[in-house]
Amino acid sequence: MTPSADSKPTAPKQGVTVKKPVGVTKRRQLQRAKESDELVQLRQRIAALPPPSSVEAEGFRFFRELPISKKTLDALTAAGWVERTEIQRAALIPGLQGREVLGAAKTGSGKTLAFVIPVRDEGGTHWSEIAPGLN
Repeated sequence: MTPSADSKPTAPKQGVTVKKPVGVTKRRQLQRAKESDELVQLRQRIAALPPPSSVEAEGFRFFRELPISKKTLDALTAAGWVERTEIQRAALIPGLQGREVLGAAKTGSGKTLAFVIPVRDEGGTHWSEIAPGLN
């Protein structure tokens, strides 16, 4: 019996390897290498940050001044986040430095963002996993 034109394609049999086009695999490898290099650079910039309690650390008012990935900065800019809130000024630098952070602030002050940015940038999580559509 021959398949009809409107029949659905079947999934490969278990144990059968489906090869991806070479170009797709190569692009993914290049993208991962680029992200890995960016992560190394971010870690170096984070290591150079002043202690969070210093006056110098308070000078980082804008997200663009922080050692965060370009993808993160682009997503923040697209969402309208340019200047950090009080809780973000207090929590982001220690968070980026891998320190434990405990903070309290009113609803809508940007607490979640203050905790997600260090996790996203250090953990290598892709924005598409946190907020689908932000690739």
